[in-house]
Amino acid sequence: MTRLAPRVRRAVNTASWVVFALALGTWLAFFRPVELGGDLSAVQVEGTSMEPTLHDGDYVFARHTAQVNVGDVIVYQVDDGNVHGRVIHRVVDVAPDGSITTQGDNRATEDPWTVTPDSVIGTYVLRIPGLGGVLTWSRGSPVLVGALAAALVALAFVPLRRRRFAPAMREALARATQESSRDAQSTGDRAALAASIIGVAVSASAVMALVASRSTYVALWVLSFAAFGCSAAFCWWVSTRIFDGAQLHEPERSRRVLRGRLWRVDALPDDESAAPVASALELRAIAEKYRLPVLHVSGNGGTADQFLVITDGHGWFSWIADGDDATQPSESK
Repeated sequence: MTRLAPRVRRAVNTASWVVFALALGTWLAFFRPVELGGDLSAVQVEGTSMEPTLHDGDYVFARHTAQVNVGDVIVYQVDDGNVHGRVIHRVVDVAPDGSITTQGDNRATEDPWTVTPDSVIGTYVLRIPGLGGVLTWSRGSPVLVGALAAALVALAFVPLRRRRFAPAMREALARATQESSRDAQSTGDRAALAASIIGVAVSASAVMALVASRSTYVALWVLSFAAFGCSAAFCWWVSTRIFDGAQLHEPERSRRVLRGRLWRVDALPDDESAAPVASALELRAIAEKYRLPVLHVSGNGGTADQFLVITDGHGWFSWIADGDDATQPSESK
């Protein structure tokens, strides 16, 4: 199995953060909605008044602009007679006082109302064909949408390769005892993780409620985002402690990383060709890739904890966790 060198891994991680920062910056600069302090608004097209430019069910994005010109397609708010709501039509005239006359591309006459500059939400910049219809359907079928979302999430857990045991692994497992995954996780850690998840859910719900209500109370926005950020950071910290053994010392760290896959044996099979790995995290990645358990010899009398994965045709991989400083073995013993 080919493994990336530490320098290459650091470069890949750095590049990933750069890409994430660029994507976040692009979203903040160009695609942030008005509700979050940006200048982008969205509206669903209803009816055929803008055909063939826009069709019923299209989802349109409009960017706020200080100037509207003849020929622009704009989204604006109408409260005139029996018409109330957002309209997307084309500008056919702009009067010296700034008042705007609009008309649908599929209409023979101008709109009967006059649009003021204050009622203009934005100028059309992008459409997603049919998305509005999909959103309308999803709002009317929440149970079905939830089932489809759950099915998509479940796909991520479908194994991509069939698990195969090498003869040496079968022989070792025959005399091994599976370790409980709960042994490596305290009640306090589980309670902290549950509390952090609840905190993220509640704070995210508060943010979504503000978005839906289009609240103008800045203090509520600041408090909601601060609560979401703090709860998300705490959830990340607890998760790294529970699943990656962060802030823990060896060998507890390695046991935490590999929990749920450990099978205790008195001694590991001998093989001088066993390849050392850089960390328990790397050994876990190998075990996950080939869907294999990890053989574990617990350190007694001051000896180090030893871990081994035996694949069928892809080599043996070992890791030794010795006190605060884990070592990389040249062979498994």
